[in-house]
Amino acid sequence: PEFGRFLAWFGSPLIKNAGTVAGNLVTGSPIGDTIPALTVLQAEVELTGTSGTRRIGLSNFYTGYRTTVMNPDEIMTAVRIPILRPGEILKLYKISRRKDLDISSFSAAIWMTLSGDRVADARIVYGGVGPMVLRMTKTEAALRGAPASLEQFQRAADAARNEVSPITDVRGSLDYRRTLAGNILAKFWHEAIAGGPNGNGNGNGAPPAPPPASRQPALTRSTEGVG
Repeated sequence: PEFGRFLAWFGSPLIKNAGTVAGNLVTGSPIGDTIPALTVLQAEVELTGTSGTRRIGLSNFYTGYRTTVMNPDEIMTAVRIPILRPGEILKLYKISRRKDLDISSFSAAIWMTLSGDRVADARIVYGGVGPMVLRMTKTEAALRGAPASLEQFQRAADAARNEVSPITDVRGSLDYRRTLAGNILAKFWHEAIAGGPNGNGNGNGAPPAPPPASRQPALTRSTEGVG
């Protein structure tokens, strides 16, 4: 459900009907919208070429800025996304100057499980903070096994700010992105741990809410009689 909600704000109806998830992944941009989400979900991609078909985890797919392990004769033919299990938490975030039709300045995907009042496991992936999407292993370590308290998430936020190495460009400064890297963890805590109105992103099998009506394409004139 969280991925479905997130895709409601991905591109325009024209882009949605022309682009593909595989295209977004193969482009390999560090601000590609689907890459953090599918990396944190441990998705696999299927590559098919003249020598056959192989699968590879998305976390091992990228080798550098816009470069992948794909051979020149291969295309991406499938993306396999594990379904969330009960108790797993997923939240996806995209920060951009506009809500609609804009490239990310920063993005985050956070997956987590709890054991009582402690963090049992965590996977955190950021986009827009380096030449590739970044698995935040030091930040994860600051949370794993620790109390699921706001204070602990604030300490993890300090680790996150030190772990990223963003640049300054037209979409945001280094300091702005570093601030987001920390603040997004506090937002996650309020939404997913403290029980905010946006829920934990799991839905327990419920379908995602449809996108707002304003995002739905509509016929503006009759096509009757058009050959």
